[in-house]
Amino acid sequence: MDSILTSTAQGAKEMTEKMTRKHYKVDVIVKNRTVATPSHGVWDMRGKQFHTGVEIKMWAIACFATQRQCREEILKGFTDQLRKISKDAGMPIQGQPCFCKYAQGADSVEPMFRHLKNTYSGLQLIIVILPGKTPVYAQAPDTQAQ
Repeated sequence: MDSILTSTAQGAKEMTEKMTRKHYKVDVIVKNRTVATPSHGVWDMRGKQFHTGVEIKMWAIACFATQRQCREEILKGFTDQLRKISKDAGMPIQGQPCFCKYAQGADSVEPMFRHLKNTYSGLQLIIVILPGKTPVYAQAPDTQAQ
């Protein structure tokens, strides 16, 4: 798996704005040889395009918020907006996720990631939607599907 994105479940627009990468200090080279450096695990990619973006063909969503906190129509709006933004940035996310499930509790984080790794061998991206600063919030960034 190439990356894990995390977000809070507070509406599609806010979720897009709060997308962060696991707090790695990795620079991203964008077109015109410009470098985007993360601040607190977040790259500001507004108005930038990836130099050589990869096409995401197999991706998944793991939603640890309840269906009441993150309704399906909000989740759909979020994924639609994510696909549009990623295409505009030169890293298109194609089609629908191969997996999109709700789960609850910190004890379900590792089993879900393990299931994703074992079931979807070509998985490139997992979008993790979190309900805020809960035990799941602490567990998800530290979990590696081994």
